[in-house]
Amino acid sequence: MNMIDKISGLSKVAGAYAGIISRRPLNQLKKLFTQRLLILAGSGGCEIDSLQFSWTLPQISTIQQHIENIFQLIKMEIGPAWTQKNAELLGVELNITVNPENLLISRQIQQLLRQALQETLLRATWHQNSICVYPKTQFNKQMAVHKIIELLPGVSGQAPVVCYFGAELSDEPAFREANLHGYSILLRENIGRKTAAQYYLRNANELNKTLIWLNSL
Repeated sequence: MNMIDKISGLSKVAGAYAGIISRRPLNQLKKLFTQRLLILAGSGGCEIDSLQFSWTLPQISTIQQHIENIFQLIKMEIGPAWTQKNAELLGVELNITVNPENLLISRQIQQLLRQALQETLLRATWHQNSICVYPKTQFNKQMAVHKIIELLPGVSGQAPVVCYFGAELSDEPAFREANLHGYSILLRENIGRKTAAQYYLRNANELNKTLIWLNSL
């Protein structure tokens, strides 16, 4: 039984639900996790689906269209070969890798984005070697956890107990939300930073043992 099967198996435990929050769009997650009992939260939690409930951020269709328009504009103006290599369209994010030494393309991209972002629901963050285009109203993992808790069906009138596993910096807001409703677990051998997680597992072996134990409940 692989890791995903163990996570999916948690949904078979009485009164338990298991889910995944991913940057991938929901349609991709459904292809990856077919015939599974997981709560799938795609596009960073902007679109949520399960056997029991579903929800989408009201503006997501407009956001996705704006992102797609910018992606196609870059492909048309800079070229499909460059775009395929340097631009990644993922859910409600567009990540662009730029070489600061290539001043011509760097300036072209900056000019294109400044014009294209006007009158959209998007904004951009500029770094030395990359640009991230994402929604002005960012729906982070903390909001996703909060929304899933709202959507979960009640069990005997009791509030759900959350157990959140995460490894990235983007999981920190979700840890803080999970702490209000249960437990937060950081998956990292060397923590190396301040974290809101209450507990940590050092490696895949410890995670595997934890999932086996949870499946036995």
